[in-house]
Amino acid sequence: MQFRIHSLLSIFAVFVVTACDVHVSTNNDPQNAGSGSPAPVFGRPGQYSGAGVTFLTPLETANVNFGTTGINYESKNLKALTDGKTLIVNGKNFGEVHAGDVVDFNEPGLVKVNGTVRQQNGT
Repeated sequence: MQFRIHSLLSIFAVFVVTACDVHVSTNNDPQNAGSGSPAPVFGRPGQYSGAGVTFLTPLETANVNFGTTGINYESKNLKALTDGKTLIVNGKNFGEVHAGDVVDFNEPGLVKVNGTVRQQNGT
């Protein structure tokens, strides 16, 4: 009986965690390593998924909200968000995105979607 209750609680916990959006404040900046308390990191540092889209970001201090409704990433030099349909970078529209797309911000000044450089307005 005790095993069955534990299993049901584990399943419930997984359901609750996967049904919620997540907010993370990261301090992945190597220059500031050891300052303050470590922030929780889900998956790989610099990789966040929401609404079927994945953001690959530099290892830097940032505020990130991600989950079923999309991703909202904000650091000193980059503000990016998606609802799983549109990609907005630093307040500018970078066109459509779709479930399964990977958006890479690791090269300064470039936005890549699935390995292809994307310009403002999705071109």
